[in-house]
Amino acid sequence: MRYKAYSLIELLVTISIMLIVLSAVYLTYISMLKGYKRESAIGGKIIEEQIGIEILRKDITLAGLGLSDNTIPISISGSGDNITLTLYSTQSPSSDKTQGYIMLRFDNATNSWNNISDQRVDKTNNNLIVLDGYRKKWTKGTLSSGNISQTSPYPNNNHIAFGYPLINLTNDYETIEYKIGGTPPARCNPSTKNLIRGTIPILNCVKGFKVYLGADTNNDGSADSYYDNMSVAAFDNVTKIYNNLQTISIFILTHDGGKDNSFNFGGNSITFADSEIGENIVFSLNGVTDYQNYRWKVLKVSGRAVNIRGVNFSE
Repeated sequence: MRYKAYSLIELLVTISIMLIVLSAVYLTYISMLKGYKRESAIGGKIIEEQIGIEILRKDITLAGLGLSDNTIPISISGSGDNITLTLYSTQSPSSDKTQGYIMLRFDNATNSWNNISDQRVDKTNNNLIVLDGYRKKWTKGTLSSGNISQTSPYPNNNHIAFGYPLINLTNDYETIEYKIGGTPPARCNPSTKNLIRGTIPILNCVKGFKVYLGADTNNDGSADSYYDNMSVAAFDNVTKIYNNLQTISIFILTHDGGKDNSFNFGGNSITFADSEIGENIVFSLNGVTDYQNYRWKVLKVSGRAVNIRGVNFSE
Protein backbone atom coordinates (compact mmCIF):
# COMPACT_ATOMS: atom_id res chain seq x y z
CA MET A 1 0.00 0.00 0.00
CA ARG A 2 1.30 3.41 -0.92
CA TYR A 3 0.68 6.52 1.24
CA LYS A 4 0.56 10.03 -0.19
CA ALA A 5 2.42 12.60 1.97
CA TYR A 6 1.82 16.34 2.16
CA SER A 7 4.23 18.46 0.26
CA LEU A 8 6.27 21.18 1.97
CA ILE A 9 4.27 23.86 0.19
CA GLU A 10 0.99 22.41 1.46
CA LEU A 11 2.32 22.35 5.02
CA LEU A 12 3.47 25.96 4.78
CA VAL A 13 0.09 27.06 3.42
CA THR A 14 -1.72 25.22 6.22
CA ILE A 15 0.53 26.74 8.90
CA SER A 16 0.06 30.20 7.38
CA ILE A 17 -3.72 29.86 7.50
CA MET A 18 -3.56 28.69 11.13
CA LEU A 19 -1.36 31.65 12.05
CA ILE A 20 -3.78 34.07 10.39
CA VAL A 21 -6.72 32.55 12.29
CA LEU A 22 -4.83 32.61 15.59
CA SER A 23 -3.76 36.22 15.00
CA ALA A 24 -7.36 37.22 14.37
CA VAL A 25 -8.51 35.44 17.54
CA TYR A 26 -5.71 37.06 19.55
CA LEU A 27 -6.49 40.55 18.24
CA THR A 28 -10.16 40.03 19.02
CA TYR A 29 -9.28 38.91 22.54
CA ILE A 30 -7.01 41.93 23.10
CA SER A 31 -9.70 44.27 21.79
CA MET A 32 -12.32 42.72 24.08
CA LEU A 33 -9.94 42.85 27.05
CA LYS A 34 -9.23 46.55 26.46
CA GLY A 35 -12.94 47.21 26.15
CA TYR A 36 -13.62 45.33 29.37
CA LYS A 37 -10.95 47.27 31.24
CA ARG A 38 -12.26 50.58 29.85
CA GLU A 39 -15.87 49.78 30.76
CA SER A 40 -14.82 48.54 34.22
CA ALA A 41 -12.93 51.79 34.85
CA ILE A 42 -15.94 53.83 33.68
CA GLY A 43 -18.30 51.76 35.85
CA GLY A 44 -16.10 52.24 38.91
CA LYS A 45 -15.89 55.97 38.24
CA ILE A 46 -19.69 56.24 37.99
CA ILE A 47 -20.15 54.52 41.37
CA GLU A 48 -17.55 56.84 42.91
CA GLU A 49 -19.33 59.85 41.41
CA GLN A 50 -22.72 58.86 42.80
CA ILE A 51 -21.31 58.54 46.32
CA GLY A 52 -19.50 61.88 46.08
CA ILE A 53 -22.52 63.64 44.59
CA GLU A 54 -24.81 62.43 47.38
CA ILE A 55 -22.38 63.63 50.06
CA LEU A 56 -22.17 67.02 48.37
CA ARG A 57 -25.94 67.26 47.93
CA LYS A 58 -26.53 66.41 51.59
CA ASP A 59 -24.04 69.07 52.68
CA ILE A 60 -25.90 71.63 50.54
CA THR A 61 -29.21 70.69 52.15
CA LEU A 62 -27.77 70.85 55.69
CA ALA A 63 -25.97 74.19 55.18
CA GLY A 64 -27.20 76.78 57.67
CA LEU A 65 -28.92 74.30 59.98
CA GLY A 66 -28.71 75.40 63.60
CA LEU A 67 -26.71 78.57 62.98
CA SER A 68 -27.53 81.88 64.60
CA ASP A 69 -28.89 84.63 62.36
CA ASN A 70 -25.57 86.50 62.42
CA THR A 71 -23.46 83.50 61.35
CA ILE A 72 -22.83 83.28 57.60
CA PRO A 73 -24.01 79.88 56.24
CA ILE A 74 -22.00 79.79 53.00
CA SER A 75 -19.05 81.43 51.29
CA ILE A 76 -17.40 81.03 47.90
CA SER A 77 -13.98 82.22 46.80
CA GLY A 78 -11.62 81.80 43.88
CA SER A 79 -12.26 82.49 40.23
CA GLY A 80 -12.80 80.83 36.86
CA ASP A 81 -12.97 77.04 36.95
CA ASN A 82 -11.32 76.75 40.38
CA ILE A 83 -13.76 77.75 43.11
CA THR A 84 -13.66 77.01 46.83
CA LEU A 85 -17.06 76.41 48.44
CA THR A 86 -17.39 76.58 52.23
CA LEU A 87 -20.57 75.47 53.99
CA TYR A 88 -21.44 75.90 57.67
CA SER A 89 -23.87 73.72 59.64
CA THR A 90 -24.40 72.07 63.00
CA GLN A 91 -24.68 68.75 61.16
CA SER A 92 -22.15 66.92 59.03
CA PRO A 93 -22.59 63.52 57.29
CA SER A 94 -19.01 62.65 58.23
CA SER A 95 -19.36 63.24 61.98
CA ASP A 96 -21.25 60.81 64.23
CA LYS A 97 -21.30 63.48 66.92
CA THR A 98 -23.73 65.53 64.84
CA GLN A 99 -25.83 62.74 63.33
CA GLY A 100 -29.39 62.10 64.42
CA TYR A 101 -31.41 64.33 66.73
CA ILE A 102 -32.93 64.57 70.18
CA MET A 103 -36.46 65.82 70.84
CA LEU A 104 -36.64 68.00 73.95
CA ARG A 105 -39.52 69.67 75.76
CA PHE A 106 -38.98 72.46 78.24
CA ASP A 107 -41.28 72.39 81.25
CA ASN A 108 -41.78 75.83 82.76
CA ALA A 109 -43.24 74.32 85.90
CA THR A 110 -40.10 72.36 86.76
CA ASN A 111 -37.73 74.69 84.86
CA SER A 112 -36.10 71.72 83.13
CA TRP A 113 -35.89 69.88 79.81
CA ASN A 114 -37.59 66.54 79.28
CA ASN A 115 -36.02 64.08 76.87
CA ILE A 116 -38.89 63.01 74.58
CA SER A 117 -36.93 60.99 72.01
CA ASP A 118 -33.19 60.51 71.60
CA GLN A 119 -32.25 59.47 68.04
CA ARG A 120 -28.60 60.61 68.15
CA VAL A 121 -25.93 58.34 66.66
CA ASP A 122 -23.45 59.32 69.36
CA LYS A 123 -25.38 59.56 72.63
CA THR A 124 -22.20 60.34 74.56
CA ASN A 125 -21.92 63.79 72.97
CA ASN A 126 -24.06 66.02 75.15
CA ASN A 127 -23.09 69.37 73.62
CA LEU A 128 -26.40 70.39 72.06
CA ILE A 129 -27.74 73.10 69.79
CA VAL A 130 -31.46 73.67 70.37
CA LEU A 131 -33.33 74.95 67.31
CA ASP A 132 -36.25 77.29 66.99
CA GLY A 133 -39.13 76.72 64.56
CA TYR A 134 -37.10 78.17 61.69
CA ARG A 135 -34.16 75.75 61.95
CA LYS A 136 -32.03 78.47 63.53
CA LYS A 137 -30.02 78.30 66.74
CA TRP A 138 -32.15 79.14 69.74
CA THR A 139 -29.75 78.23 72.47
CA LYS A 140 -26.97 75.79 73.23
CA GLY A 141 -25.80 73.98 76.29
CA THR A 142 -24.65 70.70 77.77
CA LEU A 143 -27.26 68.05 78.42
CA SER A 144 -26.89 66.71 81.94
CA SER A 145 -29.56 64.68 83.74
CA GLY A 146 -32.13 65.96 81.25
CA ASN A 147 -31.29 69.61 81.84
CA ILE A 148 -29.56 72.35 79.86
CA SER A 149 -28.37 75.27 81.96
CA GLN A 150 -30.06 78.37 80.57
CA THR A 151 -31.58 81.44 82.24
CA SER A 152 -33.87 82.58 79.42
CA PRO A 153 -37.57 81.58 79.68
CA TYR A 154 -38.92 78.93 77.31
CA PRO A 155 -42.44 78.13 76.17
CA ASN A 156 -43.97 74.72 76.83
CA ASN A 157 -43.38 73.05 73.46
CA ASN A 158 -41.09 70.58 71.76
CA HIS A 159 -37.73 71.45 70.23
CA ILE A 160 -35.29 69.60 68.02
CA ALA A 161 -31.66 69.58 69.17
CA PHE A 162 -28.47 68.33 67.51
CA GLY A 163 -25.11 67.43 68.95
CA TYR A 164 -22.04 69.35 67.87
CA PRO A 165 -18.30 68.76 68.36
CA LEU A 166 -16.96 71.03 71.08
CA ILE A 167 -14.01 72.40 69.10
CA ASN A 168 -13.59 75.50 71.25
CA LEU A 169 -15.70 77.92 73.24
CA THR A 170 -16.94 79.87 70.22
CA ASN A 171 -17.38 77.44 67.31
CA ASP A 172 -20.51 75.32 67.72
CA TYR A 173 -20.87 74.31 64.09
CA GLU A 174 -19.10 72.35 61.37
CA THR A 175 -17.05 74.06 58.65
CA ILE A 176 -17.07 72.01 55.43
CA GLU A 177 -14.80 73.14 52.59
CA TYR A 178 -14.87 71.88 49.01
CA LYS A 179 -12.01 72.62 46.64
CA ILE A 180 -9.80 71.08 43.96
CA GLY A 181 -6.46 69.69 45.11
CA GLY A 182 -4.31 66.66 45.80
CA THR A 183 -2.92 64.00 43.48
CA PRO A 184 -5.47 61.87 41.61
CA PRO A 185 -5.08 58.18 40.65
CA ALA A 186 -2.73 57.31 37.78
CA ARG A 187 -5.63 56.71 35.36
CA CYS A 188 -6.63 60.39 35.58
CA ASN A 189 -5.46 63.04 33.14
CA PRO A 190 -2.20 64.53 34.52
CA SER A 191 -3.75 68.03 34.44
CA THR A 192 -6.56 67.01 36.82
CA LYS A 193 -6.79 66.83 40.60
CA ASN A 194 -9.34 65.62 43.16
CA LEU A 195 -12.43 67.33 44.50
CA ILE A 196 -11.64 67.43 48.21
CA ARG A 197 -14.11 67.67 51.10
CA GLY A 198 -11.97 69.02 53.92
CA THR A 199 -8.95 66.74 53.49
CA ILE A 200 -10.77 63.74 51.99
CA PRO A 201 -11.05 63.30 48.18
CA ILE A 202 -14.62 62.48 47.14
CA LEU A 203 -14.18 62.71 43.34
CA ASN A 204 -11.13 61.96 41.20
CA CYS A 205 -10.03 63.28 37.81
CA VAL A 206 -11.51 66.76 38.35
CA LYS A 207 -10.40 69.69 36.20
CA GLY A 208 -13.05 72.33 36.94
CA PHE A 209 -15.39 73.33 39.79
CA LYS A 210 -17.98 76.11 39.49
CA VAL A 211 -20.73 77.27 41.86
CA TYR A 212 -23.90 79.24 41.07
CA LEU A 213 -26.23 80.62 43.75
CA GLY A 214 -29.93 81.04 43.01
CA ALA A 215 -31.55 84.11 44.61
CA ASP A 216 -35.22 84.82 45.25
CA THR A 217 -35.24 88.59 44.70
CA ASN A 218 -39.02 89.01 44.33
CA ASN A 219 -40.00 86.93 47.37
CA ASP A 220 -42.12 84.42 45.46
CA GLY A 221 -40.41 81.37 46.96
CA SER A 222 -38.34 80.39 43.92
CA ALA A 223 -34.97 81.44 42.49
CA ASP A 224 -35.19 84.05 39.75
CA SER A 225 -31.56 85.24 39.50
CA TYR A 226 -28.30 83.27 39.50
CA TYR A 227 -24.81 84.44 40.46
CA ASP A 228 -21.33 82.88 40.49
CA ASN A 229 -20.10 85.16 43.30
CA MET A 230 -21.37 86.69 46.53
CA SER A 231 -20.38 90.31 45.91
CA VAL A 232 -23.77 91.08 44.34
CA ALA A 233 -26.48 93.04 46.15
CA ALA A 234 -28.57 89.89 46.75
CA PHE A 235 -25.86 88.38 49.01
CA ASP A 236 -23.77 91.30 50.28
CA ASN A 237 -24.65 90.74 53.95
CA VAL A 238 -25.67 87.81 56.14
CA THR A 239 -29.32 88.90 56.42
CA LYS A 240 -29.71 88.99 52.63
CA ILE A 241 -28.12 85.56 52.33
CA TYR A 242 -30.71 84.08 54.68
CA ASN A 243 -33.56 85.97 53.04
CA ASN A 244 -32.63 85.45 49.37
CA LEU A 245 -30.61 82.25 48.88
CA GLN A 246 -32.78 79.50 47.40
CA THR A 247 -30.56 77.05 45.52
CA ILE A 248 -26.91 76.05 45.22
CA SER A 249 -25.87 74.57 41.86
CA ILE A 250 -22.44 73.03 41.36
CA PHE A 251 -20.81 72.06 38.05
CA ILE A 252 -17.83 69.70 37.98
CA LEU A 253 -15.61 68.96 34.97
CA THR A 254 -14.26 65.41 35.06
CA HIS A 255 -13.73 62.46 32.72
CA ASP A 256 -14.69 58.79 32.52
CA GLY A 257 -12.08 56.02 32.51
CA GLY A 258 -8.48 56.68 31.59
CA LYS A 259 -6.53 57.73 28.52
CA ASP A 260 -7.70 56.12 25.27
CA ASN A 261 -5.42 56.74 22.29
CA SER A 262 -8.14 55.52 19.93
CA PHE A 263 -10.61 58.13 21.18
CA ASN A 264 -10.78 61.74 19.99
CA PHE A 265 -12.80 64.13 22.15
CA GLY A 266 -12.86 66.86 19.52
CA GLY A 267 -12.99 70.53 20.58
CA ASN A 268 -10.87 72.13 23.29
CA SER A 269 -13.84 73.11 25.47
CA ILE A 270 -17.01 71.56 26.83
CA THR A 271 -20.36 73.33 27.24
CA PHE A 272 -23.16 72.31 29.61
CA ALA A 273 -26.47 73.95 28.68
CA ASP A 274 -28.32 74.32 31.98
CA SER A 275 -32.02 75.07 31.71
CA GLU A 276 -32.39 75.79 35.44
CA ILE A 277 -30.12 78.82 35.57
CA GLY A 278 -30.55 79.65 31.89
CA GLU A 279 -26.85 79.75 31.05
CA ASN A 280 -24.25 77.76 29.16
CA ILE A 281 -21.59 76.58 31.59
CA VAL A 282 -18.32 76.48 29.64
CA PHE A 283 -15.12 74.73 30.73
CA SER A 284 -11.94 75.26 28.72
CA LEU A 285 -9.54 72.38 27.99
CA ASN A 286 -6.75 74.65 26.78
CA GLY A 287 -3.44 73.57 28.29
CA VAL A 288 -4.79 70.18 29.37
CA THR A 289 -2.33 67.41 28.47
CA ASP A 290 -3.65 65.08 25.73
CA TYR A 291 -7.21 66.27 26.45
CA GLN A 292 -8.46 64.77 23.15
CA ASN A 293 -7.81 61.21 24.43
CA TYR A 294 -10.17 61.48 27.44
CA ARG A 295 -13.96 61.23 27.71
CA TRP A 296 -14.78 64.57 29.36
CA LYS A 297 -18.14 65.37 30.90
CA VAL A 298 -19.80 67.86 33.26
CA LEU A 299 -21.57 66.72 36.43
CA LYS A 300 -24.24 68.91 38.00
CA VAL A 301 -25.15 68.81 41.69
CA SER A 302 -28.05 71.01 42.73
CA GLY A 303 -29.81 71.39 46.05
CA ARG A 304 -32.35 73.65 47.65
CA ALA A 305 -30.95 75.62 50.56
CA VAL A 306 -33.89 74.71 52.80
CA ASN A 307 -31.95 75.32 56.03
CA ILE A 308 -30.65 78.72 54.96
CA ARG A 309 -33.87 80.24 53.73
CA GLY A 310 -36.06 81.13 56.74
CA VAL A 311 -38.75 78.44 56.39
CA ASN A 312 -40.85 77.20 59.28
CA PHE A 313 -40.78 73.47 60.05
CA SER A 314 -44.55 73.33 59.54
CA GLU A 315 -44.32 74.60 55.97
